Amino acid sequence: MNPKYFLSVSGAILIAVGILGLIGGIIGPTPGDSLFGNIWYFNSVEIWAHLAIGIFAIVCAFLLSEKIQKFVSVTLGILLITLGFYILLGNYELLGAHFEHPADTFFNFIFGVWALMAGVKINGNKSVGNFMNTQ
Repeated sequence: MNPKYFLSVSGAILIAVGILGLIGGIIGPTPGDSLFGNIWYFNSVEIWAHLAIGIFAIVCAFLLSEKIQKFVSVTLGILLITLGFYILLGNYELLGAHFEHPADTFFNFIFGVWALMAGVKINGNKSVGNFMNTQ
């Protein structure tokens, strides 16, 4: 697993989530418009955020250097895990986005750990201390 793989696959997933949210009746933008109801839906802010971050991730994966891809992956990982803890502590609103617990908490932790694993290879060749090196 490497940052390019993480950014391209997660970017595609986020774009798909955004498109499904725009279609309506599948995952939002209201609980009544989601197949999951109140358990998990994406409001308009989340839909557009998923699209924007997904496009950003794809651009990073194919146009930026490996060093920058690693930095972006680690930064996204830290932000997603922080957001997961934010939700876990009972905060369900942020900048107009509404989070459902445990669905969004789980989603953010999984993607956050995946991002960190991609950006910081701990397999004998790389370590947490030198994740910015590009060998």
